Amino acid sequence: LFAAANIANGILVYKITNKPKAFYWYAFNPFILWEFSINGHNDALMITPLLLAIFFFLRQKENDSYKSVFYLSLSVLMKFMTAILLPPILISLIKEGRGQLAKIKKITAFAVILLTVAVICYLPFFSGWKTIAGPIIQQGTSSGSDSLLILFAKKIAALLGAESASKIGVAVGRGAFLVFYLIIMARVVLAKTIDRKKIIIYSAWILAAFYACFFTWLMPWYFISLVALAIIIFGLTADRKYLV
Repeated sequence: LFAAANIANGILVYKITNKPKAFYWYAFNPFILWEFSINGHNDALMITPLLLAIFFFLRQKENDSYKSVFYLSLSVLMKFMTAILLPPILISLIKEGRGQLAKIKKITAFAVILLTVAVICYLPFFSGWKTIAGPIIQQGTSSGSDSLLILFAKKIAALLGAESASKIGVAVGRGAFLVFYLIIMARVVLAKTIDRKKIIIYSAWILAAFYACFFTWLMPWYFISLVALAIIIFGLTADRKYLV
């Protein structure tokens, strides 16, 4: 299943970029092949609807915005990490509505899509709010492999003799991410025109900051979604810095 999802992901990367190089960078990446085809992490299943969301987001045909939100909501339900990409994509899609009525219709439609997908997917397994909150709390409180900024802040706090170096490190890292996230969101909200490729670039920046600042339980396979976005941006812009 995970190997099939990863093959689908490679095809989607090609469909999004229309560049064979982008397909090869993803499909034959040894890190991705190992983590998905050998280790079988469910991030492969999370990335498939994420890539479908990006495909429809960039294609911009009739009703593609609704398809994009549908698949992004599926990705979020696979793993909550992609939830941070919902606001920039939703806001950019809403801003494109011509007139207040069109914007209200989009907001209503997106809300219905998100709620319907969440209810249908969660209803068979729902046993109280812990079903939803449990994974979020566990991810937020687990410890073992910190994001880089959290680790650095912990070390500095410990060197300065702080009693709660661990808590200080987490607060610094997550605070830094929140500031960065708000800056990116402000750029999306205040932009006079919406460049959808730039929104994808912003999404990659957000994920990079998220992994660098937020986690106290950071695993290598988390980075594959960021790798996929970087390869897509390379395919869209031919900017090789995203392959570094």
